[in-house]
Amino acid sequence: MKIYECLTHTHHIGIDTQLFFLSPILVYVLWRWPKRGMITLTTIALASTIYRFYLTYVMQLSNYIHMSASTPQLFATADYSYTQPSHRLQVYVMGIFVGYLLKYSENVRLSQTTLKIGNALAVACFCLSYFGFYNMGMKDYVYNPMDAALFGSIAPLLFCFAYSWLIITSELIGKGPLGRFFSWKIWKWWTKISYGVYLTQFPIYFYNVGRVRSSTTFSFFGTQYNIKEIMWIIFLSMLLTVMVEMPFQNVRDIFMKKKPTKKESGEVRHEKES
Repeated sequence: MKIYECLTHTHHIGIDTQLFFLSPILVYVLWRWPKRGMITLTTIALASTIYRFYLTYVMQLSNYIHMSASTPQLFATADYSYTQPSHRLQVYVMGIFVGYLLKYSENVRLSQTTLKIGNALAVACFCLSYFGFYNMGMKDYVYNPMDAALFGSIAPLLFCFAYSWLIITSELIGKGPLGRFFSWKIWKWWTKISYGVYLTQFPIYFYNVGRVRSSTTFSFFGTQYNIKEIMWIIFLSMLLTVMVEMPFQNVRDIFMKKKPTKKESGEVRHEKES
């Protein structure tokens, strides 16, 4: 798949679909043989990380858009790294591990020492993933394949570990201030339209860019936070969710709805009669 043959965001759907069909196999292996499954999934994630590091270094790719990045380099990064499911396996496997831990760790109690160490590591990983490669954003930065390889392979792991730790601790010991913030009810509403936002934002961006016919003055906040553009994205996302996504979810529920057993049907009739 060539990145210039599809819209900027649609390759994510292809990648997620492939990993979605692969995930039941990985989950089954982890459920059927826990120890062997953990070793297998860890090996897969490690292989994905090493392969991503190797390819980025050898082909001189860059997932970080630095000041001296060339168009051929960005296209090569998209074709050989950004759109490859094998490169995203590392964080996908981490998500499977988090789900497994939440499923089978209901009675686990974290000690204060473990909690403090985990919190410190999570904060360190978060800071490293965000600020550890700040030099790549400098105006006078000269491309270094080692920097790009480390950023492309290690930064996603650090970022995902920080958020995974937040999710796990929030479920096991209760929500702190940060956990309560991420559990805010408004995020549930945002989750419902998030897929619509994903599908509509880039076409709106492209349309607005294509409408520019003359030179203009750009400001950081005015360009970055275009209120009119944001409102259109939210409106069209809600429209797409209500008119397309939710009806298809209802169709899915109708076909996949579990039929009640004879015993359950009898109990329902008995309750109605009484």
